[in-house]
Amino acid sequence: MKPGSVVVSNSGRFRYSTSPAGLEWIDSFTSTAQTFIVAATAPPTEDSGHSQISREFTSPSRTTGNPVSTKFREVFTYSPYAAGGIGAGSPKLTNRVVGWGWNITSSFTPIDNTEGAPNIRIEAKFAVSSRNPAKVGQWIPGGEFHHAMHTAGVGGSEYRPISIYAPHHTEDWGYDSSVSFQGAICAFADGYKNVHVSFNWLGAADDAKVISLSDQVRMDFNGNNRALISQENAAGNAQLACASVLKRRRSGAGTRSTRRPLERFLSSSG
Repeated sequence: MKPGSVVVSNSGRFRYSTSPAGLEWIDSFTSTAQTFIVAATAPPTEDSGHSQISREFTSPSRTTGNPVSTKFREVFTYSPYAAGGIGAGSPKLTNRVVGWGWNITSSFTPIDNTEGAPNIRIEAKFAVSSRNPAKVGQWIPGGEFHHAMHTAGVGGSEYRPISIYAPHHTEDWGYDSSVSFQGAICAFADGYKNVHVSFNWLGAADDAKVISLSDQVRMDFNGNNRALISQENAAGNAQLACASVLKRRRSGAGTRSTRRPLERFLSSSG
């Protein structure tokens, strides 16, 4: 066996049979499957961006109902950034991206711009400005993962319903890791598909937004004598405790929790 190879067992030749329907065994053979390698084309210079299609699957067309033949592609991009290319003070780095999607060019825009271009991408190395007070001004390297949709139209924009930033070093996880969700409605369900928490961000950016909880949802708070809700004071340097929403009362059967309407919030000018 050569390095990097794997042995394929139970391999052979088959043909499709209509009666009975299914694959029909013809004969067996023994082989060694080599690693399939796609060598990326070198850009004109190491500071030049480059992208290429490594694999492509075509789809049959139809006369009506989305008639254009679309393509599913695997794409690789080489993306060098100069110092300051991401933001003021950002380092010189090289990002390498691999992605898969429908109707995408090598730059993840739509082939047919009357349709969207849904895709999934993994980025090997990017950088974000640190949120860690001990690392002010530093840029944190990490990988990115995106579920994306380049919207239809020549001037379409990219919509990313899910984006993840994962710092390369564990010391940065506490401040600079992130997961973002973008959607008019974000819902969280149990194992039986029953939604119990939903965030309804419908409408324009300045419209009222709603967080909905099902009747089964309960909030547990660890520890006693802690404010259920707090808010920042006017000076922005302290948290003010607000009135408790949940009260406890004594009954003949023992102590139990009862939910009461929120009568008021404490307010302060700071």
